[in-house]
Amino acid sequence: MNTFAPFLFIFVGALFSSSAGADELRLSRSELRALGLKPVLNNRASGNIAYAEPARGTEWPIVFKSQAASIAQNYVQHQDYGTGQYYHGGCDLRTEPYSAARAPIAGKLEAGYYGYETASDGQDTKWWKPWDGKPTASLYFEIAVIDEAGYRYEMHHVNPLTLPSDIVALLNADLTKPGTAKVEAGRILAYVAKWPSEYDHVHFNLIRPDGLHMNPERYSVPVSDHEAPRIIGVYSVDAKGKVGELREGGRLPVGIRELVVATTESRDGNEYVQTPPYVFLIFSTGEKAGWDFRNWLGDATGKWVDIRNFFRDEIRTPSRKTIRNTGNYGVGQFLIRVPVPAGAAGSFRLSVGDTAGNLAEMTGILGSR
Repeated sequence: MNTFAPFLFIFVGALFSSSAGADELRLSRSELRALGLKPVLNNRASGNIAYAEPARGTEWPIVFKSQAASIAQNYVQHQDYGTGQYYHGGCDLRTEPYSAARAPIAGKLEAGYYGYETASDGQDTKWWKPWDGKPTASLYFEIAVIDEAGYRYEMHHVNPLTLPSDIVALLNADLTKPGTAKVEAGRILAYVAKWPSEYDHVHFNLIRPDGLHMNPERYSVPVSDHEAPRIIGVYSVDAKGKVGELREGGRLPVGIRELVVATTESRDGNEYVQTPPYVFLIFSTGEKAGWDFRNWLGDATGKWVDIRNFFRDEIRTPSRKTIRNTGNYGVGQFLIRVPVPAGAAGSFRLSVGDTAGNLAEMTGILGSR
């Protein structure tokens, strides 16, 4: 085992002006290229739902710092650190710096440096520089295990300079014989980097072979969660942009285009808030619309959902108060857009749910039915 020592993490040549405090490195294409990274071409979801699901009940790769500091940001979470909005994509697992990150499953081992280029729809293109046997200090280093079905379990923000010697040997051997570096579940792969803002964590992704991001919470050992999401406010928006406010059991006029739900969710005793992965509007007549990201970050077929269709930047309420969509580093609140199905009318139920199955609900009536 290597000896730990505090040191300054930098990625040589990186421009940290807008990304130093961000959870993930997002830069322009030219900046990413200047770092020696290359785009990963097969990281876009195909919309194919024929894939078998990954195993459930997988062990988390780290030991959580506490119940209060466990999952700090979930994979649906809205993020924007000045380089464009995006879904978080994985779960931030709060843990102690320098602690061990273990293989959650058995499989093929990979490691390297990464960054992201983010499109206006919130979709990322991953850029990558594989392990070359010459580690460089960086917060943006990843070690990953790929199972037999091709699911990729990624652990970001581990320290490339303190990898266990047996893992270094495996990675180096893989340079001459690709695909031979294999590990068993539970093996120590790396040690957690010291984060500059004391937000020590591993960003944990679970990615399908075609690039679709799966919900790590759905397929890992459950974190205690008996708390339903909070519905802070619900606002109606008509075709002309006029905003109304819905109260429990209230009536809305016809012509409503969408509802905007101000909401958060968390877990038992957790000090962080996240974006609820399930928001649905269901009418008594059968019409329904909304979002269900409890399994994967995509629509029912696995296709990408434009982030601008899911989140609304801000809304000005009838009381002239401006509410904004926020949420970096597990604080704030989220504005989620829910379309009203064409022709729908009558009584309805608005449900906001989390991965554990807890629901918060509000009812109302649209039109005169």
